Amino acid sequence: MFSKGDSMAVSTKNIVAYPEKCARLNCDLCDSEDCLLCKPCMDRDTKVQFTNAYREYIDRHDCKRVFPPKFNPNFLNNSEDLSSYSPKTRLMYKWFKGKCIADTEWC
Repeated sequence: MFSKGDSMAVSTKNIVAYPEKCARLNCDLCDSEDCLLCKPCMDRDTKVQFTNAYREYIDRHDCKRVFPPKFNPNFLNNSEDLSSYSPKTRLMYKWFKGKCIADTEWC
């Protein structure tokens, strides 16, 4: 999968944040926000957004991300109120949290 103008391929496995959860969820209708993080329910814009976020993470060098803030291990087990964020921002937040759960380097 390539983003527009990109030369580095990013595999779908790199942009899926909750593979086990996606396997358990019944997302046939893609009707929950959590399902939007699963490959069958990602639209093209979401795939591009996650691909770009993944590439920014890989190419970050000494830069730090601004949002979402750094996660700590205790925080990961708690649910947070994301109602004040837009749907796309909530999705990106959850995506980063999923990446962090899978690999603490993302925290």
